[in-house]
Amino acid sequence: MSSMSENAITYPKALVAKLGTQLIAKDLPKEIVELNELLDSPMFKEVEQEQGTPVLPSAGKAVCEMMEVVKPILRTLIANANLFNLWVSSMIPEGVSGDSLGVSIQKHLQEEIVKVQSEADAYFETFPKYFETRAKAARIASEYPHVEECGQLVVEMDQINILFLQNIVREVRNFYSLLHDFGTKNWDKLQSGQSSNTNGYH
Repeated sequence: MSSMSENAITYPKALVAKLGTQLIAKDLPKEIVELNELLDSPMFKEVEQEQGTPVLPSAGKAVCEMMEVVKPILRTLIANANLFNLWVSSMIPEGVSGDSLGVSIQKHLQEEIVKVQSEADAYFETFPKYFETRAKAARIASEYPHVEECGQLVVEMDQINILFLQNIVREVRNFYSLLHDFGTKNWDKLQSGQSSNTNGYH
């Protein structure tokens, strides 16, 4: 008969294994398809600015709309990365040397996951900075409407941020593809927690 403490230890690991399996088999492929569709949508295709000085109050509308789409994508990325990290961690057998090829690759993947999570957090910090910088540029453009460079600065800022947001979606898509590729190629080894360096990881 199992004790309550044993159940408390094994249940989370079983749950993580179930969710990790679902992540690889269903969730990541779905996310990749949806992100590809988003990149092909009118909002995230190349956006051409109209010629001339922009109408300042609405010039950043496209950027704002794209940001609202990207924010939940980044939140989902952080959640999925956390789950994948937990899943991989649960596959590393206790007491196995870090010199083992399987374990070393698992740990390398975990380092990549942590890096991506840090980048996602950094992306969130850039959003308010964009509005702060753009507000200053728009104010100057309003004060000096006869100076074309002032208005063009606002346009350039929006174009740069549109490309930046497009690139974020591509990077998230590529990261999901990396996780899915690693998970599917090493499915049996991850499921069994294999750490032997006989065959290695792909």
